[in-house]
Amino acid sequence: MQNYAIPSDLTDPYIRRWSKPDDNPLIYPSKGVNASAFRDPTTAWFSGGHWKTVIGSRHHNRGIVYLYRSKDFKYWVKAKHPFHTVPRTGNFECPDFFPVLKEGKNGVDASVVGENVKHVLKVSLDETRYDYYTIGTYNPDKDKYTPDSRFVDGWDGLRLDYGNFYASKTFFDSAKNRRILWGWANESDSRADDTNKGWAGVEAIPRTIWLDSSGKQLIHWPIEEIETLRVNKVELQKVELKQGEHVEVKGITAAQICDSD
Repeated sequence: MQNYAIPSDLTDPYIRRWSKPDDNPLIYPSKGVNASAFRDPTTAWFSGGHWKTVIGSRHHNRGIVYLYRSKDFKYWVKAKHPFHTVPRTGNFECPDFFPVLKEGKNGVDASVVGENVKHVLKVSLDETRYDYYTIGTYNPDKDKYTPDSRFVDGWDGLRLDYGNFYASKTFFDSAKNRRILWGWANESDSRADDTNKGWAGVEAIPRTIWLDSSGKQLIHWPIEEIETLRVNKVELQKVELKQGEHVEVKGITAAQICDSD
């Protein structure tokens, strides 16, 4: 089931407190939908007089993304046909669907369509614990997404990140006209270690994301605000490092350094 929440304090610039209205949930798994694998709606977009969102699921071992429509953002109806489906992938978790400009690094709102944009469909595969994506064309009249022929769907497709990165989502930052990507870096510690330390995994550094000029892949880069975290720079110059040697860098508290050569 899909629920919604509203800010509890609109005067808080960080919107840290939220509440769930009593008319939840908004979207129930329809007949024939696997209720145990029905989650993670995308940012809704507006076209053809309806709000639209897609939700990840599966049928047996086939990954499915269902499309739902609403005129008032409260009463949602599932489309007759799946928005996208791929066999032998397992569950589609945390789907993300968004437009990217064919040229330039700026982001655009989720509702933008036209000749100057392509669309990206990203899914997180529960069986591999990685994020995969395709780039293609979205037909808003038929609510149909078609990956470009060069892309492979499923386990052999493009990964959003080739490190330990999962369950990502993006959002459009209208203040700076950029699309920002968030993801989960789930560490490789054992369950026992996670329990002992009291936490498991971290949010990866947020990144700006855009379409490469070739149109063949996405590019991402840490958001510019990360630079504000770098203070009191310490440099060590003209020092020859010999094999096995330990060199103290005074004036820092971190356990690692970055060798920029």
